[in-house]
Amino acid sequence: MGKNELFKAYIAGFLDGEGSISILTARNPKPDNMLYRLEVNIGNCCKNILLLISQEYGGCVYYKRPQNAKPHWLHCYCWKIGGKAACRLLKDVYPYIRVKRIQAEIGIKFGKTLRKKLAYTRRQLSPYILRKRGFLAEQMRHLNSTKDYFDKVALS
Repeated sequence: MGKNELFKAYIAGFLDGEGSISILTARNPKPDNMLYRLEVNIGNCCKNILLLISQEYGGCVYYKRPQNAKPHWLHCYCWKIGGKAACRLLKDVYPYIRVKRIQAEIGIKFGKTLRKKLAYTRRQLSPYILRKRGFLAEQMRHLNSTKDYFDKVALS
């Protein structure tokens, strides 16, 4: 395993243990149109490792103050990435992900619905793409809200 592959495996471990993969939804002001966004987050007390991941994949690292924090608690930082960059990350770490493998698959499928160009466009998405994104968002929401899902994960 090369240095680059080792780093991808390392990130996959962080994502499995301290991260989340989600598809966020928001209502668009235009009728019959939802907005969907693929997002990957990793939280950790070590800001430097999150900055290292951010240098490779982009995104942002920010301080997250826990609710009802005690004075002796360590500071917690989060790294967040979205859109095509999140899809690229998921494709890179997919071979090494174990716990959140199905979420990564859904995220990669969602990435295939994103437009090729990064430039903003006013053209509305087709009803097919909107339905597909909605279906994937619902699958992701169900997986992330199922309490016993992680107990059933096969770690093969």
